[in-house]
Amino acid sequence: MQVTARLDYALQTMLAVAEARGEPTSTAALADRLDISYHYLLSVVGELRRAGLLRVRRGAAGGLLLARPPEEITLGDVVVAVDGPLVLPDHEAADLGRAGGCSEYLRELWLSAHRAMLAVFSEIPLTQARAALENDQGALGAAVP
Repeated sequence: MQVTARLDYALQTMLAVAEARGEPTSTAALADRLDISYHYLLSVVGELRRAGLLRVRRGAAGGLLLARPPEEITLGDVVVAVDGPLVLPDHEAADLGRAGGCSEYLRELWLSAHRAMLAVFSEIPLTQARAALENDQGALGAAVP
């Protein structure tokens, strides 16, 4: 499975805003920190806002804030906000496994893989991911055996 740059930037954005511990994070400064286009970051932030994960405070002391406490937001919430639910091609239209009749098997395999990945991400709140990064344990820390 491929992790998109968009998802990676969304996760980095959420972790950076969580790191600010309630202080607004400048979108322009965050774009510089992540080394991405300001306008691209705004589109990622828009998705996170629509999903109810971020809010924006306007004004001179404004910036990005978490919409909920960081212990209530999981990495899985971010994955779903950016990637949406897994959509598999219709086996009639996609011609998956036609010759061997494997399309239902492949469909179930993709769904199982997606559920497993989302289950792992859904167990990790921003606070745990942030703490793991601060302790140099990697993003997962002790969440995965």
